[in-house]
Amino acid sequence: MIKYLKFGNFITELRTSKNLTQIQLAKKLHISNKTVSKWENGRGMPDVSLLLPLSEALGVSVTELLMSEKIESENINKSKVEKMTITTLEESKKKYTGKFHKLLTIFIVAIIFLILIFYFFTTFNSVRLYRIRLNDEDFEITNGTFMRTMVKNVFELGEIKYIGDEEIDSNNMYVRIYAKDNDNEIVIFDGLYTPIYIHEGFGYEEYFNDRFEDLIQNNLYIEIHYKTIDGEEREKVSKLLVSLDFANNKLFNQKDDRIEINNDSKTSFNETDEMIDKLLANGFMEVEDEINDDSLSKTYVKEDDVCRYKIQISDDVRIIIGCNDAKIIFSMASQKARVFVDSQMIYNGTIPINCDCQFNKNFSLINDKLNTMLDLLIN
Repeated sequence: MIKYLKFGNFITELRTSKNLTQIQLAKKLHISNKTVSKWENGRGMPDVSLLLPLSEALGVSVTELLMSEKIESENINKSKVEKMTITTLEESKKKYTGKFHKLLTIFIVAIIFLILIFYFFTTFNSVRLYRIRLNDEDFEITNGTFMRTMVKNVFELGEIKYIGDEEIDSNNMYVRIYAKDNDNEIVIFDGLYTPIYIHEGFGYEEYFNDRFEDLIQNNLYIEIHYKTIDGEEREKVSKLLVSLDFANNKLFNQKDDRIEINNDSKTSFNETDEMIDKLLANGFMEVEDEINDDSLSKTYVKEDDVCRYKIQISDDVRIIIGCNDAKIIFSMASQKARVFVDSQMIYNGTIPINCDCQFNKNFSLINDKLNTMLDLLIN
């Protein structure tokens, strides 16, 4: 094996005998003087391609350079020269193989890094889910969502339920949904009501683009045209409440054990069962709802000497108490109450009821009975 230090001392001796500096020798070989210094300090060997120009610059043969000593022609040991040549070639091969592996590793790491950067910028915050609600005393909606992704945009409004106290023709509701953009309107749906499901592929953007996403958060409206059973036309325009429910905008996600089922509802399955047991134990009877034909809704009624109670349990729990000419309708989900006297609404707000209702002798009665009913259902 070639001794690096012996080789370094040999070329140092040859260079100085030629009165060459490391810089001058490096220029002759078209390399840096640091490479020459590395050879002379025994920290490396020249590449095979440099052996001939190096030997010519130093005035020796390639054989003498490989053997790191001057020799006479007749004293050449052919076997030793062959061995030295093979060793030099192997060293050179290892050197280039190491460089190749190093460059290949750097290249692969760089490609992986670029892929990760591309993945981050194309997926971070690329999924956003919005919850859509309707805060109205006459209507509510279920399964209102807008989802924006890099692959598909989806707008969905499930069932539009009438929760007012009139009887209406729910099979012929005309619905218009639109977003306001200054003086313009971006219409999403306009027609006879059916559950609304609109999806749009990535890049199409006829409906859903970045501008639309900004607009709906504060400027999404629903217009409902409907008729009562008596044929009277009604129109309702309400602002839809849109809130961001989820976005993949965190670098690290934490485990979340929560499971939400129908988050629009204030009551769980177990709570509903408990309420029904309490109602049946207190003399309520289950009846078929003459207005709401939703199979998931249950209605329970009871009457005493003065008042009639009606409890509707579905996604929400509504308590309706009528005492002579006065009636109160309370939603446990919105915590809002409406008070009617002779079919005229005289209060619409949260509880406790704060209104000038004392002129009606039945108000205090139904107010007390509402508090009693809430105590029964909740406690």
